[in-house]
Amino acid sequence: MSANLNCIRDLKQNDEPKQSMKFDMKSECLLCGEEIFDLLHQAENEHKGGQQGVLSLWICDQEHCGTMFCISCAVQWQTQHGIYGSTSCPACTRNWNTDQLKLQKEFYDITPFEW
Repeated sequence: MSANLNCIRDLKQNDEPKQSMKFDMKSECLLCGEEIFDLLHQAENEHKGGQQGVLSLWICDQEHCGTMFCISCAVQWQTQHGIYGSTSCPACTRNWNTDQLKLQKEFYDITPFEW
């Protein structure tokens, strides 16, 4: 989770008007297409996701990936595909640390969730 949080904090520190931002990676959730900055601001406004809403995002921390997902999409992906034994990133197909994903989901929203 620390790699996820560091990357998200770097994004938040550069939170300037969208027109002037330049990223090497997509700035939207791969699965639902929601803008990352919108997700962060929404989570922060709803008092979810910790400081600056950083826990509202899941970032694949596999080398050369870094694909971003909203936490709800990542959990939904894991729930739907994990039953087949696959816990892999839909972008790079390498395995996620599902224990970290579960922990981050719990800290994002304390509503009980069944895997």
